[in-house]
Amino acid sequence: LFRSRAVARVNGDADRLRALVNAGVPVLIETWYEPKPNDGMGHYRLIVGYDDPTKQWIAYDSYDSHGIVKDQPYAGIRLPYDKLDTLWAVFNRTYVVVYDEARAAAVESIIGGDMDDTAMWQRSLAGAENAIRAQEQDPFAWFNAGSSLVALGDHPRAAQAFDQARRIKLPWRML
Repeated sequence: LFRSRAVARVNGDADRLRALVNAGVPVLIETWYEPKPNDGMGHYRLIVGYDDPTKQWIAYDSYDSHGIVKDQPYAGIRLPYDKLDTLWAVFNRTYVVVYDEARAAAVESIIGGDMDDTAMWQRSLAGAENAIRAQEQDPFAWFNAGSSLVALGDHPRAAQAFDQARRIKLPWRML
């Protein structure tokens, strides 16, 4: 009988992705995807590897087929580190890890303090507030602050953050 665990987290980063992949645990991340201008949407990608010399993540993607060679085994797509980070930031760097019992200790060690929901959301809020200070007109930073504030139970401030994100102009597919 195979027993697995799953954990959904926010506030991920490149070092954590690398550590999880190195531990044999692929990571599902939520990113922005915009196949045509003004036609963006949320999209999940499975990170299965990375290539430091070329500064690219290797991802399995059910929608994007750029770089795929017809009649060759599927090797995933390549996404530049900086581009993926920008796309991932839109959704508060959300990631999901599914792992077996044998990898549980490694996964929990890699995720560390972010295994605790309150601590994770507090760090996520701090990151969103830093992003707002760096670029006050970033609607995604305001949206991420709102999401973190909801999780922390501060609904009045969350509503203010979401309102600010909408005033700045979120894309039409953002709720």
